[in-house]
Amino acid sequence: MDISEKSRPRSLEQIVAQPWAVAQIKHVAATRGLIGTAWWLGGPTGTGKTSIARIMANMVAKHDCNVYELVGRDVLADTVRDMMERVGQPTLVGSRAWIINEAQDIPAPSVALLLDAIERVKASKHDALIFTTMKDFQLRSESNAHYWAMVGRCYVPDMADTTTPEYRDAVVNYIAGMAQDEQITLADPRALCASAGWSIREAVTRLDMLAALPPGYTPRPVTPVDPFHGVRAGNVVQVKGVAEPVLVNRVTPKYLTTLPPGAAAEEWHRLELVQSILQ
Repeated sequence: MDISEKSRPRSLEQIVAQPWAVAQIKHVAATRGLIGTAWWLGGPTGTGKTSIARIMANMVAKHDCNVYELVGRDVLADTVRDMMERVGQPTLVGSRAWIINEAQDIPAPSVALLLDAIERVKASKHDALIFTTMKDFQLRSESNAHYWAMVGRCYVPDMADTTTPEYRDAVVNYIAGMAQDEQITLADPRALCASAGWSIREAVTRLDMLAALPPGYTPRPVTPVDPFHGVRAGNVVQVKGVAEPVLVNRVTPKYLTTLPPGAAAEEWHRLELVQSILQ
């Protein structure tokens, strides 16, 4: 079994770097139960949203056959109508949990129907509904009034800000502990986490890649690349993976200098970094 699979959280207690979100979910579960609730989990990729959603779904459903996991772009109007026909109907074992990942991709016509579906779930004695999205702020803009109405009908746990020292220290400690448990030599856990964009999932994947190296293997030297070479404040640049040209308002972030050779070039191509250099 690879490290990614072994590290997959199976309970809320195993969720990393999301103390407030976990505390809120536990409080609701203890005081009124998760059945008849709708949830909105928003945050950057790899920070535990889907893991939390699946754990909550298992707390409700008690059996995998009662968990329905969908992707936003596939939630068409007919899908929502079928869902509404099932909501409220008893199941043979446990209750029913619905997960809709990448909620930012739900087609607009389906969003209007989902407003009704959320209300039906909240009135149900057999269902719970959980949305996840990595574009929470974008969906809450004035141009997305229907999405905002959908969010307003859900519990919204306080997901951690990935730029805070508390979140980053928790991720570093988790990765360092995992490396120690797996007997992997990791000189600088913080550099690995930074090169993974502070995504827990990606950091674990990179650790898994290190574990796959044969004993005694020494990586060949790599000449460090400065992706900002020749770029100065005020320059307009085209960034890989970003459709529109980006105006650079500041020079190279200092943390790039702390990354291992080659990682700085990778970071330049990440949308998270592009966002961090914009005012």
